[in-house]
Amino acid sequence: MRSVRHFCKELRANIRRMAASLLACGVDPSRTLLFRQSSVPQIAQLSWILGSLQTVAQLQRLPQFKEKATKCSYSECFRRCRFSRGDVPVGLLTYPVLQSADVLMFKATHVPVGADQAQHMNLLADLANHFNTHYKVAYFPRPQSVIRNVSSRVRSLRDPLKKMSKSEASARSRLEISDSAEEIEEKCRKAVSDTESRLSYDPEKRPAISNLVGFCLLTKLNTTVWEFRKIDLYCAVSGSEIAQVEKQGWDQLQLKKALSQAVIERFTPIRENFLKLEQGTEVMHYFQVDEILMENGKTARSIAQQNMDEIQRIVGFT
Repeated sequence: MRSVRHFCKELRANIRRMAASLLACGVDPSRTLLFRQSSVPQIAQLSWILGSLQTVAQLQRLPQFKEKATKCSYSECFRRCRFSRGDVPVGLLTYPVLQSADVLMFKATHVPVGADQAQHMNLLADLANHFNTHYKVAYFPRPQSVIRNVSSRVRSLRDPLKKMSKSEASARSRLEISDSAEEIEEKCRKAVSDTESRLSYDPEKRPAISNLVGFCLLTKLNTTVWEFRKIDLYCAVSGSEIAQVEKQGWDQLQLKKALSQAVIERFTPIRENFLKLEQGTEVMHYFQVDEILMENGKTARSIAQQNMDEIQRIVGFT
């Protein structure tokens, strides 16, 4: 609801679906505090405080704001509409500040992110520094990005120049853990390729077919140097090497078949767990998600309130 118009029933279902997805993928609730953001109102309080340390100009320069400010998704009817300049929601502009509050509320030191979140992480670090400098304290640590080489930037199946995204209008652009084997096969079969039948890996000249073979990892080495590392998408799922795949002598169709089978094999147990949790094939599984979110929400609120008491003292509210 922070950046697009939403429907209450859909939002509620999406929250539950996301929680079930994380649990199905292996997030251990005994070691991880998984909770609804909305169950911790202190995050919104901190977001307002941090917002007073940020400028509108800097937020408007963020690429994701520029992109999303021109469009709004209505997922109920699967159509796109455009905002006029004066109709862009404040929540869209200030969303990166809320993201920062998510992290700083719990004084996190490391944040797992995709490569596309590099600028938001810079903003997060700047806000932590601004707060500490402005109030002459060393309260917030400077969070560090944790970027996995094999999964930091997966490309769209429909447009290899874009990242694979859950918010993309076309479901064929992405592979989802809830997809059936038939859906995965169809998406891989219809994935954009090119006119050459032979298989070769050349992201510059053949971005479409190279996207099926690999996806780009954008790794920041320092403040001025960026390195692109090409990691094989099929290999990331199957455990093979790019050189081994190229030696197979496959054509595009064979690559797509091999990719779909590797994804199906990897996703099947995750999908089974997801359906148990999300659809409630067993009563205990259905209520397990709600119970985890409720209990963890209480724990998160308690931690957040302790930190907020100290933050309010620092800024002079108490």
